[in-house]
Amino acid sequence: KTVAAGDEVEYQVTAKYPYFESNETKSFEIKDTITKGGTLKTGSVVVKVKGGAEDGTDADITNNGFAVVENEGLTGFVANLEGDKYNSAYAGKDLVITYTVVINDDAEGTIANVAESTGSNGTGSKHEVIIPTTSAEITKTNADGSKTLTGAEFTLYTEVAEDEDVTGVTGIEVVDGKSLKPVAGYENVAVDANGKITFNGLDIQKTYWIKETKAPEGYALDEQFRELKFEGKGLVEKGTTEDKTTDENGVTHITTKTEYEIQGSYAQIDGFNDGLNFHDSELSSLPSTGGIGTTIFTIGGCLIMIIAAALFFASRRKSEK
Repeated sequence: KTVAAGDEVEYQVTAKYPYFESNETKSFEIKDTITKGGTLKTGSVVVKVKGGAEDGTDADITNNGFAVVENEGLTGFVANLEGDKYNSAYAGKDLVITYTVVINDDAEGTIANVAESTGSNGTGSKHEVIIPTTSAEITKTNADGSKTLTGAEFTLYTEVAEDEDVTGVTGIEVVDGKSLKPVAGYENVAVDANGKITFNGLDIQKTYWIKETKAPEGYALDEQFRELKFEGKGLVEKGTTEDKTTDENGVTHITTKTEYEIQGSYAQIDGFNDGLNFHDSELSSLPSTGGIGTTIFTIGGCLIMIIAAALFFASRRKSEK
Protein backbone atom coordinates (compact mmCIF):
# COMPACT_ATOMS: atom_id res chain seq x y z
CA LYS A 1 0.00 0.00 0.00
CA THR A 2 0.98 3.60 -0.22
CA VAL A 3 1.28 5.70 2.89
CA ALA A 4 0.06 9.17 3.67
CA ALA A 5 0.77 11.92 6.17
CA GLY A 6 -0.74 11.07 9.54
CA ASP A 7 -1.14 7.35 8.79
CA GLU A 8 -0.16 4.66 11.27
CA VAL A 9 1.67 1.93 9.38
CA GLU A 10 2.60 -1.47 10.80
CA TYR A 11 6.05 -2.84 9.99
CA GLN A 12 7.37 -6.33 10.62
CA VAL A 13 10.94 -7.55 11.05
CA THR A 14 11.60 -11.30 10.88
CA ALA A 15 14.81 -13.06 11.93
CA LYS A 16 15.80 -16.49 13.25
CA TYR A 17 16.05 -16.98 16.98
CA PRO A 18 19.75 -17.79 17.44
CA TYR A 19 21.33 -20.98 18.69
CA PHE A 20 24.14 -20.75 21.22
CA GLU A 21 26.24 -23.37 22.94
CA SER A 22 25.90 -23.29 26.72
CA ASN A 23 29.36 -21.77 27.16
CA GLU A 24 28.96 -19.11 24.42
CA THR A 25 28.29 -15.44 24.97
CA LYS A 26 24.60 -15.08 24.23
CA SER A 27 24.39 -11.81 22.36
CA PHE A 28 21.88 -10.97 19.63
CA GLU A 29 20.49 -7.55 18.77
CA ILE A 30 17.92 -6.33 16.26
CA LYS A 31 17.87 -2.62 15.55
CA ASP A 32 15.46 -0.65 13.40
CA THR A 33 16.05 2.96 12.46
CA ILE A 34 13.43 5.15 10.81
CA THR A 35 15.65 7.28 8.62
CA LYS A 36 13.04 9.51 7.00
CA GLY A 37 9.38 10.44 7.08
CA GLY A 38 8.05 8.97 10.33
CA THR A 39 8.40 8.29 14.04
CA LEU A 40 7.93 5.21 16.17
CA LYS A 41 4.61 4.95 17.98
CA THR A 42 5.59 4.63 21.59
CA GLY A 43 4.87 1.26 23.21
CA SER A 44 4.10 -0.41 19.86
CA VAL A 45 7.10 -2.78 19.63
CA VAL A 46 6.15 -6.43 20.22
CA VAL A 47 8.63 -9.34 20.06
CA LYS A 48 7.28 -12.85 19.52
CA VAL A 49 8.62 -16.32 18.74
CA LYS A 50 6.51 -17.94 16.03
CA GLY A 51 4.98 -21.14 17.45
CA GLY A 52 7.11 -20.82 20.57
CA ALA A 53 4.41 -21.44 23.18
CA GLU A 54 3.66 -24.94 24.46
CA ASP A 55 0.28 -24.95 22.72
CA GLY A 56 1.87 -23.98 19.41
CA THR A 57 0.81 -20.35 19.50
CA ASP A 58 3.26 -17.46 19.34
CA ALA A 59 5.24 -16.71 22.50
CA ASP A 60 5.37 -13.03 23.46
CA ILE A 61 8.85 -12.34 24.85
CA THR A 62 8.76 -8.54 24.80
CA ASN A 63 10.91 -7.39 27.72
CA ASN A 64 10.90 -10.98 28.98
CA GLY A 65 13.59 -12.51 26.81
CA PHE A 66 14.14 -9.50 24.53
CA ALA A 67 14.57 -6.06 26.07
CA VAL A 68 13.15 -3.27 23.93
CA VAL A 69 14.54 0.26 24.15
CA GLU A 70 12.97 3.06 22.09
CA ASN A 71 15.40 5.54 20.53
CA GLU A 72 15.47 9.11 21.74
CA GLY A 73 13.10 11.10 19.55
CA LEU A 74 11.30 7.86 18.60
CA THR A 75 13.52 7.35 15.57
CA GLY A 76 13.42 3.58 16.02
CA PHE A 77 14.28 0.97 18.62
CA VAL A 78 16.82 -1.63 19.74
CA ALA A 79 15.71 -5.14 20.82
CA ASN A 80 18.38 -7.07 22.73
CA LEU A 81 18.38 -10.74 23.69
CA GLU A 82 18.53 -11.02 27.47
CA GLY A 83 21.25 -13.64 27.91
CA ASP A 84 20.00 -14.93 31.25
CA LYS A 85 16.58 -15.61 29.68
CA TYR A 86 17.90 -17.35 26.57
CA ASN A 87 15.70 -20.32 25.62
CA SER A 88 17.33 -22.95 23.42
CA ALA A 89 13.88 -24.40 22.62
CA TYR A 90 13.27 -21.32 20.47
CA ALA A 91 16.44 -21.77 18.41
CA GLY A 92 15.80 -21.76 14.68
CA LYS A 93 12.23 -20.50 15.03
CA ASP A 94 11.08 -17.25 13.46
CA LEU A 95 11.56 -14.25 15.69
CA VAL A 96 8.92 -11.69 14.63
CA ILE A 97 9.01 -8.07 15.72
CA THR A 98 6.06 -5.84 14.88
CA TYR A 99 5.89 -2.10 15.47
CA THR A 100 3.97 0.94 14.29
CA VAL A 101 5.33 4.00 12.52
CA VAL A 102 3.40 7.26 12.50
CA ILE A 103 3.95 9.04 9.19
CA ASN A 104 4.91 12.69 9.63
CA ASP A 105 2.19 15.23 8.86
CA ASP A 106 4.60 16.98 6.51
CA ALA A 107 5.76 13.73 4.88
CA GLU A 108 7.44 14.63 1.63
CA GLY A 109 9.44 12.48 -0.73
CA THR A 110 10.02 9.07 0.84
CA ILE A 111 9.46 7.01 3.96
CA ALA A 112 12.56 4.96 4.75
CA ASN A 113 13.78 2.64 7.47
CA VAL A 114 16.70 0.27 8.02
CA ALA A 115 16.60 -2.97 10.04
CA GLU A 116 19.76 -4.83 10.99
CA SER A 117 20.78 -7.74 13.18
CA THR A 118 24.00 -8.16 15.12
CA GLY A 119 25.17 -11.37 16.77
CA SER A 120 28.06 -12.33 19.02
CA ASN A 121 30.40 -12.56 16.02
CA GLY A 122 29.33 -9.42 14.14
CA THR A 123 26.64 -7.99 11.91
CA GLY A 124 24.58 -10.63 10.16
CA SER A 125 22.17 -8.76 7.91
CA LYS A 126 20.86 -5.32 7.08
CA HIS A 127 17.79 -4.42 5.07
CA GLU A 128 16.48 -1.03 3.94
CA VAL A 129 12.97 -0.35 2.66
CA ILE A 130 12.17 2.87 0.78
CA ILE A 131 8.58 3.81 -0.01
CA PRO A 132 7.72 7.04 -1.82
CA THR A 133 4.82 9.28 -0.96
CA THR A 134 2.92 11.23 -3.58
CA SER A 135 1.78 14.83 -3.83
CA ALA A 136 -0.44 17.12 -5.86
CA GLU A 137 0.47 20.67 -6.86
CA ILE A 138 -2.45 22.84 -7.89
CA THR A 139 -2.25 26.24 -9.54
CA LYS A 140 -4.74 29.04 -8.99
CA THR A 141 -5.68 30.82 -12.23
CA ASN A 142 -8.26 33.13 -13.72
CA ALA A 143 -11.19 31.75 -15.74
CA ASP A 144 -9.31 31.04 -18.97
CA GLY A 145 -6.02 30.04 -17.33
CA SER A 146 -4.11 32.91 -18.88
CA LYS A 147 -2.66 34.14 -15.58
CA THR A 148 -2.01 32.82 -12.10
CA LEU A 149 -3.59 34.40 -9.04
CA THR A 150 -2.51 34.93 -5.46
CA GLY A 151 -4.60 35.48 -2.35
CA ALA A 152 -6.58 32.22 -2.58
CA GLU A 153 -6.87 29.66 0.24
CA PHE A 154 -7.86 26.00 0.08
CA THR A 155 -8.77 23.13 2.41
CA LEU A 156 -8.07 19.49 1.54
CA TYR A 157 -10.65 16.85 2.56
CA THR A 158 -10.87 13.07 2.66
CA GLU A 159 -13.80 10.79 3.42
CA VAL A 160 -14.49 9.66 6.98
CA ALA A 161 -14.22 5.88 7.28
CA GLU A 162 -17.31 3.99 8.48
CA ASP A 163 -15.70 2.90 11.76
CA GLU A 164 -13.66 6.06 12.29
CA ASP A 165 -14.05 7.96 15.55
CA VAL A 166 -14.31 11.65 14.68
CA THR A 167 -15.05 12.87 18.20
CA GLY A 168 -13.61 16.35 18.50
CA VAL A 169 -12.92 16.68 14.78
CA THR A 170 -14.18 20.02 13.47
CA GLY A 171 -15.03 21.11 9.97
CA ILE A 172 -16.79 17.90 8.85
CA GLU A 173 -19.01 18.46 5.80
CA VAL A 174 -21.60 16.16 4.23
CA VAL A 175 -21.41 16.13 0.43
CA ASP A 176 -23.51 13.80 -1.74
CA GLY A 177 -24.09 11.54 1.24
CA LYS A 178 -20.37 11.36 2.13
CA SER A 179 -18.92 12.77 5.35
CA LEU A 180 -15.73 14.66 4.52
CA LYS A 181 -13.17 15.80 7.08
CA PRO A 182 -10.31 18.29 6.66
CA VAL A 183 -6.87 16.71 6.35
CA ALA A 184 -4.67 17.74 9.27
CA GLY A 185 -2.29 20.51 8.29
CA TYR A 186 -4.16 21.39 5.11
CA GLU A 187 -6.90 23.68 6.37
CA ASN A 188 -7.20 27.16 4.83
CA VAL A 189 -3.76 26.97 3.26
CA ALA A 190 -2.79 29.94 1.10
CA VAL A 191 -1.24 29.66 -2.35
CA ASP A 192 2.30 30.97 -2.72
CA ALA A 193 3.53 33.98 -4.70
CA ASN A 194 3.26 31.92 -7.89
CA GLY A 195 -0.35 30.93 -7.22
CA LYS A 196 0.63 27.37 -6.30
CA ILE A 197 0.03 25.07 -3.37
CA THR A 198 1.41 21.54 -2.88
CA PHE A 199 -0.37 18.86 -0.87
CA ASN A 200 2.34 16.40 0.24
CA GLY A 201 2.08 12.91 1.68
CA LEU A 202 -1.10 11.80 -0.09
CA ASP A 203 -2.33 8.20 -0.17
CA ILE A 204 -3.43 7.20 -3.67
CA GLN A 205 -5.74 4.57 -2.17
CA LYS A 206 -7.85 7.40 -0.75
CA THR A 207 -10.03 9.92 -2.54
CA TYR A 208 -9.38 13.59 -1.85
CA TRP A 209 -11.44 16.70 -2.40
CA ILE A 210 -10.35 20.33 -2.39
CA LYS A 211 -12.48 23.35 -1.63
CA GLU A 212 -11.62 26.99 -2.07
CA THR A 213 -12.17 28.82 1.22
CA LYS A 214 -10.95 32.25 0.14
CA ALA A 215 -10.95 33.74 -3.36
CA PRO A 216 -8.44 36.25 -4.71
CA GLU A 217 -9.59 39.85 -4.49
CA GLY A 218 -11.93 40.64 -7.36
CA TYR A 219 -12.77 37.00 -8.10
CA ALA A 220 -15.77 34.82 -7.27
CA LEU A 221 -15.36 32.07 -4.64
CA ASP A 222 -15.76 28.53 -5.98
CA GLU A 223 -17.71 26.80 -3.21
CA GLN A 224 -17.81 23.33 -4.80
CA PHE A 225 -15.97 20.32 -3.40
CA ARG A 226 -13.80 19.24 -6.31
CA GLU A 227 -12.24 15.77 -6.48
CA LEU A 228 -8.52 15.25 -7.02
CA LYS A 229 -8.07 12.34 -9.42
CA PHE A 230 -5.05 10.03 -9.55
CA GLU A 231 -4.22 8.33 -12.83
CA GLY A 232 -1.78 5.44 -13.16
CA LYS A 233 -0.81 2.06 -11.69
CA GLY A 234 0.11 3.29 -8.25
CA LEU A 235 2.76 1.74 -6.01
CA VAL A 236 4.98 -0.88 -7.65
CA GLU A 237 8.20 -2.52 -6.51
CA LYS A 238 11.25 -1.32 -8.41
CA GLY A 239 13.32 -4.22 -7.13
CA THR A 240 15.67 -5.45 -4.45
CA THR A 241 19.44 -5.27 -4.56
CA GLU A 242 21.61 -7.56 -2.45
CA ASP A 243 25.26 -7.37 -1.45
CA LYS A 244 27.05 -10.21 0.36
CA THR A 245 30.42 -9.97 2.08
CA THR A 246 32.34 -12.40 4.30
CA ASP A 247 34.53 -11.15 7.11
CA GLU A 248 37.73 -12.67 8.56
CA ASN A 249 35.67 -14.82 10.93
CA GLY A 250 33.82 -16.41 8.04
CA VAL A 251 30.58 -14.61 8.88
CA THR A 252 28.49 -13.67 5.87
CA HIS A 253 27.03 -10.18 5.97
CA ILE A 254 24.03 -9.51 3.74
CA THR A 255 22.90 -5.98 2.88
CA THR A 256 19.70 -5.62 0.87
CA LYS A 257 17.64 -2.65 -0.28
CA THR A 258 14.06 -2.77 -1.54
CA GLU A 259 12.74 0.27 -3.37
CA TYR A 260 9.25 1.14 -4.55
CA GLU A 261 8.00 3.77 -6.95
CA ILE A 262 4.66 5.35 -7.75
CA GLN A 263 3.67 5.05 -11.38
CA GLY A 264 1.22 7.79 -12.22
CA SER A 265 0.22 11.07 -10.59
CA TYR A 266 -2.65 13.31 -9.68
CA ALA A 267 -3.60 14.46 -13.14
CA GLN A 268 -6.79 16.49 -12.92
CA ILE A 269 -9.31 18.36 -10.81
CA ASP A 270 -12.92 17.38 -11.31
CA GLY A 271 -14.76 20.00 -13.37
CA PHE A 272 -11.68 21.49 -15.01
CA ASN A 273 -10.16 20.16 -18.20
CA ASP A 274 -6.57 21.32 -17.94
CA GLY A 275 -4.89 19.26 -15.28
CA LEU A 276 -4.41 20.75 -11.83
CA ASN A 277 -5.33 24.34 -12.65
CA PHE A 278 -8.10 25.67 -10.40
CA HIS A 279 -10.04 28.49 -12.07
CA ASP A 280 -11.95 31.46 -10.67
CA SER A 281 -14.19 33.84 -12.57
CA GLU A 282 -13.68 37.58 -12.26
CA LEU A 283 -16.46 39.44 -10.47
CA SER A 284 -18.59 41.61 -12.76
CA SER A 285 -18.18 45.36 -12.26
CA LEU A 286 -21.44 47.24 -11.74
CA PRO A 287 -21.80 50.50 -13.75
CA SER A 288 -21.43 53.59 -11.58
CA THR A 289 -24.57 55.65 -11.08
CA GLY A 290 -24.80 59.42 -11.59
CA GLY A 291 -22.05 61.31 -13.34
CA ILE A 292 -20.68 64.76 -13.85
CA GLY A 293 -23.87 65.89 -15.65
CA THR A 294 -26.08 65.03 -12.70
CA THR A 295 -23.70 66.75 -10.31
CA ILE A 296 -23.81 69.97 -12.31
CA PHE A 297 -27.61 69.96 -12.38
CA THR A 298 -27.76 69.30 -8.65
CA ILE A 299 -25.39 72.17 -7.87
CA GLY A 300 -27.24 74.45 -10.29
CA GLY A 301 -30.60 73.63 -8.69
CA CYS A 302 -29.28 74.41 -5.24
CA LEU A 303 -27.92 77.77 -6.43
CA ILE A 304 -31.27 78.70 -8.00
CA MET A 305 -33.06 77.84 -4.73
CA ILE A 306 -30.59 80.00 -2.75
CA ILE A 307 -30.98 82.95 -5.13
CA ALA A 308 -34.78 82.61 -5.10
CA ALA A 309 -34.79 82.58 -1.29
CA ALA A 310 -32.55 85.66 -1.18
CA LEU A 311 -34.79 87.55 -3.61
CA PHE A 312 -37.90 86.56 -1.62
CA PHE A 313 -36.55 87.89 1.66
CA ALA A 314 -35.22 91.07 -0.03
CA SER A 315 -38.62 91.77 -1.58
CA ARG A 316 -40.34 91.11 1.78
CA ARG A 317 -38.12 93.60 3.61
CA LYS A 318 -38.77 96.23 0.86
CA SER A 319 -42.53 95.86 1.16
CA GLU A 320 -42.38 96.20 4.97
CA LYS A 321 -40.65 99.58 4.61
